[in-house]
Order: sequence, then structure tokens, then C-alpha cells
Amino acid sequence: FGARVAQAWLEYNAALRIEELRGRSQSIVQTALDNLAAAQARNADVTPAVAAARASQLSQQRANLFRYRNQVLRAGVDATTAREKLALLLGVGGWRDNWRLAGDLPPLPAADFDARALEEAGVEKRFDVLAAARAVDTRLAILAMQRRFRWLNQLDLGVFRDKAIGGTAFSGPNAVVEIPLFDQRQAQLLAADAELRSALRNLESTRGGARAEIRTHEQEMRLTRALLENYDGSIIPNQQAMAVGLGTSGNPDDPERLALRLTMLATQEEQMGLLRDYWRARSALALSLGDWTAAQLPR
Repeated sequence: FGARVAQAWLEYNAALRIEELRGRSQSIVQTALDNLAAAQARNADVTPAVAAARASQLSQQRANLFRYRNQVLRAGVDATTAREKLALLLGVGGWRDNWRLAGDLPPLPAADFDARALEEAGVEKRFDVLAAARAVDTRLAILAMQRRFRWLNQLDLGVFRDKAIGGTAFSGPNAVVEIPLFDQRQAQLLAADAELRSALRNLESTRGGARAEIRTHEQEMRLTRALLENYDGSIIPNQQAMAVGLGTSGNPDDPERLALRLTMLATQEEQMGLLRDYWRARSALALSLGDWTAAQLPR
């Protein structure tokens, strides 16, 4: 349960951050549209061809703004959904809205834990594997009991009382034993053996599924880390170099500068989504291992 709460908290923080980044992009586009409209209003004495080009430019900017507004609204829906999921787990669902928890999404850790080293112990401590192993033990006990008592089909023990000739009464023990000449419990033994083999196959399948699940989440975590490191090492530095190349002077509403600012915010949003996916994969891996503490996840 604590693991599910931590997962929901990570999802909620990522949703809030993405909503914030999309809001900043919308503000940039809104400011650029307002400045463009004001500039065109100051220079209204133009030819019909220029006026038509300006109108087309305004229409494109408005369409762009509508697109960013829709993205912000969708981000708001995602944040609300994540908050309500977390509220239900915390037991405060329906109590109040627009609350926030302190803290931000954790950064990418310096290194990942060794999932392969924990895999063997993790497989054996999972509840589904333990339940399958217990089922095998139960079937073994049932088969052993049926083999031990296969010759004892019926046994009646009791006490009888009777009278002999002359009226003398006497009593004594009574036992009735059925000798299995034809029914030697072969069907029951075969059924118990089949159920044992089925339980063994189920245990084998459960262990195999657990290993596949652990290794899948380990691959997701490792590959998502590689993507994030690519953003930190190449994509973001390249965009920062492009911003330095454009310089700080000049018109901030220049199309090239505006496009770069929006691209950088979009890159931050992609990076935040990948960071969310990393912690999602790491959380799923910790649960698959059955050891949340060994995974060293944030609390």
C-alpha cells in the first residue's frame, strides 16, 4: 500500500510540472499574439495585400494559441485525475480540492540498483510465488495421505451387546473392515497425482512470469535512463548553445526566437515525461521484486 501511495505521489507531481510547463508555453504564445496585434494596429495604413497577409498571420497565431490552450486543459485534466487517485489512497477523497503535497519529482539518481542481484530473492518472496509453493506442499500432503491409507476403504469401530443361550448378556468390541479386492483407490491416486503435477506447473509458470516481469521493468528503467542522459548530455546543451548564438538583444517576438523558446519548453516537458516514466518503471520494478526498501525509492 505504501508503494502504491508513493507511485501516485510521483504521478501527481509529474502531472503538475507538465501543466506548469504548458502554461508557460501558452503565456509566450499569448504575449506574442498580443504584441503582433498591437503592432498591426499601430500601422493600420497598409495596402490590401499587406492587410490580407497580416490577417492570415494573426489567424495562424490564434490557431496556435488555441492549440496550446487545449494542451494546458488536457494537462489540467491529467493533474486532477492524478490528484484524485492519490486522495483516494490517502483516505481524503472528496474532502477538499486543489490541495498540494510538499516536494517535487525526484531527479534522476546517480545510479540504478542491481535488479539482477535482487531477482533471485525477489522471486521467492513474492506473494504469488509463495502461494503457488504452498499449493504444491498441500497437494504433496494430500497425495501422501491417500497413498498411506489406500487399503483402508472403510473401517467401522464400535461396541456390541448381545445375549447368549440361557439369557446371559455380554458385550464386547466390534470392528468391520472392508477388504479392497477390486477398488484399490487407483482413480483417487491418479487424480491427486494430476493435481500435484498441475500445482508444480503453476509454480513453475508463476516463477517464470515473475522473472519476466522483473526483467521487463528493469529494461524499461535502464532504457529510460539512457534517454534522459541523452537529453542532459546532448539535446538540452545544444538548445542552450542555439539560444546563446541568438544573443540577448533583438526582438523577443522574432519568429526564430519565439520558436526556440517554445522548443526548449517542449523539450523540458518531454524530459519531465521521461523522468516520470523512469520513476514509474523503477516503482514497478520494486514492486515486482517484492522489496520496496531495497529499491531505495523516495518516500
